[in-house]
Amino acid sequence: MQAMKIKFFIFIVACLMIESAQAQTSDFQLWNAIELRQDLRKGFDVSMQFQSRFDNNASQFRGSYMSSTLGYSLSKIVSLDADIRYSSSSSWDRLRYGIGINAQGKTAGFNLSAKLKYQYQHFLQRVPEFGINPPIHNFRIKFGVDRKIVKKLKAFLSVEPLYRQKSTTLYFKRIRNTIGLQWSPIKKTTLEASYIYQPQWNSRKTIHVMQFSISHDLPKKWYRKKETNK
Repeated sequence: MQAMKIKFFIFIVACLMIESAQAQTSDFQLWNAIELRQDLRKGFDVSMQFQSRFDNNASQFRGSYMSSTLGYSLSKIVSLDADIRYSSSSSWDRLRYGIGINAQGKTAGFNLSAKLKYQYQHFLQRVPEFGINPPIHNFRIKFGVDRKIVKKLKAFLSVEPLYRQKSTTLYFKRIRNTIGLQWSPIKKTTLEASYIYQPQWNSRKTIHVMQFSISHDLPKKWYRKKETNK
């Protein structure tokens, strides 16, 4: 069992160090996000996030991304989620819908996680009869591990391959490798800084991303107030 734990951790680290032999160009991007989360009763939770992205070596605005996610805990180990995201730029607007199943566990001080997700995306500026902006199907698999370093500070890393179907073609799109830190300076608020190394197999390009985000868990006081008024 101990050997399996070590092999799993080595696998994650090795994936983060993968070099794409096909990559010929690279781009540095900057992503920023803010998120609000709310636990609901009976195992449900909901979150809303706004994100902005800058590409072309962080000199050009790529787009804004607004999303909402509804989660449901089947048990302490397994949960489900469904989300919708609207993204917009100067040249496109698109909607994406997703459903996923998540599993998590803890061993030897490490928190392990795995996620399987399907997403359907379509552009508002689509003309499918001419092959312009056809709908996209994404199939994502994500493995992650994190561990507390000191009080209120946690380190994490993950690897996430993505397969995509566009028109009738199914291909390997990219692999997103992430390493970062999470810091909770005050209760219910988390700051995150991470680096993403993302080889793009179909475009012969590698993307490097610095990502910063802040998230806040909303209080549950309104539940108690509602129950008291009954």
